[in-house]
Amino acid sequence: MEKITKRLSLLSWLFIPAMALWASTNYLIGYISHPSEPTVLGQAARSIAEAPLTVNNQEKFAWEGEGLITLWFDDAWESQYSLAYPALEERGFKAALAVPTNLVGYESYMDWHEIQKLQYRGWEITSHTRNHTCELDRFGQQTLDYEIVGARQDLEKAGVRAEIFVSPCGVNSAEMDEVVKKSHLAQRISDPGLNPLPLSDSYHLKVRTIQKTTTVKEAADWLNEARKSQSWLIITFHQIGSGGEEYSTTPETLREILDLIEISGLSVVLPSQVLSIKP
Repeated sequence: MEKITKRLSLLSWLFIPAMALWASTNYLIGYISHPSEPTVLGQAARSIAEAPLTVNNQEKFAWEGEGLITLWFDDAWESQYSLAYPALEERGFKAALAVPTNLVGYESYMDWHEIQKLQYRGWEITSHTRNHTCELDRFGQQTLDYEIVGARQDLEKAGVRAEIFVSPCGVNSAEMDEVVKKSHLAQRISDPGLNPLPLSDSYHLKVRTIQKTTTVKEAADWLNEARKSQSWLIITFHQIGSGGEEYSTTPETLREILDLIEISGLSVVLPSQVLSIKP
């Protein structure tokens, strides 16, 4: 009886490692054969980061003289990913996202995986400084380089291409323009208005900003103006929710605006597609 017990004990010690090896091998085979989304996103991010920074990397766009619209989401709020992104996906819309790199991963903000996923799904990522400093126009060369050039470097390290700079709070100065023009293809400020096409100045792009007081009627007027003047309308969004922040909109209002865009006749485009339009 003692011999049988010893044999069973020996077999169990051999059986357990064998089963562990079998399970590990099959897991790895399955993982390699069916890579998870983070793996696919990582591969896409690396290939994009290695590509030269040029508008030609974006999907080609043939402008036929019609009015255009871009949906631009500032600050990379988590609510933009959880609420706005699905609403745009339902309608086949892509948007631009302005990312302040030092806020990535903090509470209420997107993390790098979410930003990479939006890029993978066709969104255009743009730089929004490192710390979203609204007094950037008051600082000198060293701070400007740290915030503007440094933010683009942060994005590139994360495998995210960013060719356009979005000024925090829309501030602007001659010194900022100099740094931006050396490191980016275009700059978006916050002056209200439409952008005539083809563009004559890509470093002072104007916008229409959604606030909590913005009505659907106002948004409809913007769309009509862009269509009639055959201009480029940029609509910027911040937080999506019902918290009542000054620069926010409810999910219901967002969906109503998207519905209006669907029937407006305006082409929904990415910023770099508009930059590719030649005079």
